[in-house]
Amino acid sequence: MPGTGFQPPQQAIRNQKLHNLAAVCEAKLPQEKRNSIKLLVEKDSPDLPAILQIGEIKISLKRNNVNRSLGEAKNIYEAVCYARNGYNGSGRYIPVPSEVDFVLAQKDIINVYLKALGLEPISDKDKFWAVDTETGWNTGWKRFDWSVEKACQKLHNKFCIRTQTGYKKPNENESAKLFVLLKGWEHLFAEA
Repeated sequence: MPGTGFQPPQQAIRNQKLHNLAAVCEAKLPQEKRNSIKLLVEKDSPDLPAILQIGEIKISLKRNNVNRSLGEAKNIYEAVCYARNGYNGSGRYIPVPSEVDFVLAQKDIINVYLKALGLEPISDKDKFWAVDTETGWNTGWKRFDWSVEKACQKLHNKFCIRTQTGYKKPNENESAKLFVLLKGWEHLFAEA
């Protein structure tokens, strides 16, 4: 605040290497897109990037103690398993169509970060899994008792695949890419 001598506290840098990488990525973005992405780490384990946040969307980047941007699922069951076994006991979520569309619309700036991290970039030429439902309490893992079978049973008719031409119902064994989102658990993460 001017004239008071008060200086706001500086955010603690939790991982200097990732903090520097984020600065390099920001410099590559168009001016109007800068500061729209955050690279988050786990507060208690800031060794690897855990989340790439753009707006309210938090794309999970950490799985089994390695970084990964995209998975692949050959059917609904595999897609739900991938989300359920998100990371260290905290489930992740398959995006709804509007979230898939938002990520694909922002793929150019998201990919600056993914490429810098050595992760697979997002392409709108790929097919992506989505669940056409409202997110929230009704579709939370606690509501499904953390059961893949129960989640599949409740959401089976809501699954769709985003193609280059729009959304469609999946075939019985149709493979598509999958990114999963963090919803909840935000208190465990902080900016790198």
